[in-house]
Amino acid sequence: MEKEVKIKHEFNEKFVVNQEQVTSQNSEVVVKEEVDVIEDLLQIEEEIEMYKEPNNDKNEVYILNRHRAHAKVNPYIFNHSKVAFIEKQNLEQHFRRHTWENPYQCSHCDKGFTNKGDFVKHRRVHTGEKPYQCQHCNKSFSQNGSL
Repeated sequence: MEKEVKIKHEFNEKFVVNQEQVTSQNSEVVVKEEVDVIEDLLQIEEEIEMYKEPNNDKNEVYILNRHRAHAKVNPYIFNHSKVAFIEKQNLEQHFRRHTWENPYQCSHCDKGFTNKGDFVKHRRVHTGEKPYQCQHCNKSFSQNGSL
């Protein structure tokens, strides 16, 4: 029997799930797989204290993401396509592909982009900017892959 349940989710999206896939935690309904991921993430965050270097603000996030990658833990899950990500920004970017949201709009033409990196590369077509220079022949390129 399927029951429509609103699951607390970053995008407040409704998902249809089987009754046995759902659990209750602190009066919130969550998918059991997400509970397992949250528990894994809490364990990793505790382990971070062992690797943390003093006086380095961004070190904690870097170590957490590196540890997640090695442990193959992807806490940011998009249930619609069953894809998981290490970093929240990657989940948000993936979500935009499903919604066709293009927050980065080119002011020179009608093109829109889901991520800033692709937009920056595209903008160079209009500006003529070529920030990557070959060390051997001094020729410049708009993308580093062209070197």
